[in-house]
Amino acid sequence: MKTIKAWAVLCGLFFLAASCATTAAVTEEDMAYFQVAEQALKEGSFVLEGDEVSFRRRVPIPVSPSTNFISLENSLATVQLTGNGANPGPNNIGGITLEGRASGITSSKDKRGNVQYEMSVQGSVLSARVVIELMYGGNRAEATVYPNFSGNTMTLDGELLPTGMSNVFKGRAF
Repeated sequence: MKTIKAWAVLCGLFFLAASCATTAAVTEEDMAYFQVAEQALKEGSFVLEGDEVSFRRRVPIPVSPSTNFISLENSLATVQLTGNGANPGPNNIGGITLEGRASGITSSKDKRGNVQYEMSVQGSVLSARVVIELMYGGNRAEATVYPNFSGNTMTLDGELLPTGMSNVFKGRAF
C-alpha cells in the first residue's frame, strides 16, 4: 500500500514539475501576444479571428478564421459568421455579415488580468451587443454576440490580433 502511495505522489510531482516547466517556457511569448492583443483593444483596431463558433447549446463547431470574425477599425465594427455549406447566404460567402457603427464601448480588467471589452453594433438592418473576453497570458479570446432582434446568442473563440496582422475576407455587409 505504501508503494502505491509513493508512486502516486511521485507521479503527481513529476506531472506538476513538467507542467511548470512547460508554462515557464511559454510565458514570455504568450505575454507578448497578450500585450499586443490588449493594445489592439485599447486602440480600437483589432480583429478576433474565430476558429470555433457555438450557439445556445454551447457545442463548439470548427470554422474558418478567415471568414468568421469580429473586427473594429475607426469605430466601424464588423461581425461576420459563415458556414461550410453550399448556400451562399445573404453575404454571398455562406453566412451573414453585420457592419455598423460601434458605440457604448467599455473596457475593464479583472484582478486576474483578464480584459473584458464591450460594444454595441448598429447596422442598417441588424444590431447586436458584443462582449469580448481576452484571457490573461495570451491572445486567445472569446466573444459573445447578443443580437437585439432575437435571443440566439453566438460565441466565437479565436485569436485577437491587431488589424494590420489579420487576414480576413469580408462578405457583403448589412
